[in-house]
Amino acid sequence: MEEESIGARIKRIRKKEKLTQKQVAEAVGVSAGAVTQWELDMTQPRGANLNALAYTLKSSPSEIIEGIKEEGSTYATKQHEIEPLDGFDLWDDDTPLRDDEVKVPIFTDVELSAGVGSCLVMETKGRFIRFSKRTLRDNNVDKSAAACAKVHGTSMEPLIMDGATVGIDTSKKMIKDGRIYAINHAGMMRVKYLYNMPGGGLRIRSFNQAEYPDETLTAEQLTQVEIIGFVFWWSTINKW
Repeated sequence: MEEESIGARIKRIRKKEKLTQKQVAEAVGVSAGAVTQWELDMTQPRGANLNALAYTLKSSPSEIIEGIKEEGSTYATKQHEIEPLDGFDLWDDDTPLRDDEVKVPIFTDVELSAGVGSCLVMETKGRFIRFSKRTLRDNNVDKSAAACAKVHGTSMEPLIMDGATVGIDTSKKMIKDGRIYAINHAGMMRVKYLYNMPGGGLRIRSFNQAEYPDETLTAEQLTQVEIIGFVFWWSTINKW
């Protein structure tokens, strides 16, 4: 069976919601021609447009881009801010923590590369992102093992943009095929799709496969790879 393209998926969901291209365009704030180009796979929605499209189609960015609709997933918000989990704010050491919240450290000097990789430096500098306890609990995230870090590189675009912040559950290291993980690959930090291979090998896949082809590691080469954790959340930054 031929894999459904992003454009075909947008068209299918749009028709399911009984919307015209013009109605979608007006809701997103683009031209009808832009929607046509998306559906013909001439271009792809990115950044704020992707989030606005997901909201309009009562979908999510991950469903539109990846075709993955997980139970309990949260639709994009009307404010065009991608929030796969509940809202978040930046914190410092002087910000009081509410009873229903938990603070997750941001490793500001860690660059989890979505490109070729960068060396690991763990330092928080007193910055945090706060999540509600219920949000983490409902999404099966171990709050004591959660951490955030910046991503640099274009290999996961347009799903995870260069400069985005990701949330990592470091307690989840077992590889489930087709999920996104943060890994330490021979001293380089990377965010990638992972797939188990026959014989104990591993396939490392980027979303932007046109520029970043798959990498396949043998079981012997896996000694170079440490699974840091499952990427459970990300923000999207659209740089100028």
